[in-house]
Amino acid sequence: MQRGQVFTLDFLISLIAATLAVGLLIQAVELRTYSQKESQLGKDLERVAENAGNMLVASNGITCELQSTGGAHIDYMNNCVDTAKIDETNAWELLGIPLGYGFNVSGAIEIGGPVPGETDFAEEARTVVVSSGAVKKDVFEQHSFAPVQVKIRVWRA
Repeated sequence: MQRGQVFTLDFLISLIAATLAVGLLIQAVELRTYSQKESQLGKDLERVAENAGNMLVASNGITCELQSTGGAHIDYMNNCVDTAKIDETNAWELLGIPLGYGFNVSGAIEIGGPVPGETDFAEEARTVVVSSGAVKKDVFEQHSFAPVQVKIRVWRA
């Protein structure tokens, strides 16, 4: 009976090639998983920023109250921000910013901290008019408001 060689050069070369192929496959799967997670996190930031922008222009807790000349409530005006209603203490709640996120509102209104350097953030811009307090109907009809742009930036804290 002849004894054969168990580990031939052909066997070792094919074993090395198979190991490299498995390693490349694992790396490709890991890279795909990472890019999917990054995409999901980016979409989550965009969703929070868009929601905060929508709350800024449409929430009764932030928008200007339209009053008759005598002071009776008529309605709330979308895209009109009442600066007397929003400040550093209540902005998180009024803008719907969840815990674990930081935010900054800049433009005609300055609320929130600065965007930390090297941080991914999502940004939404809205065109609004600004008032400090309720708006009387006769003042509103005179078109005495100038539209301004407000930017909302949201990041993970």
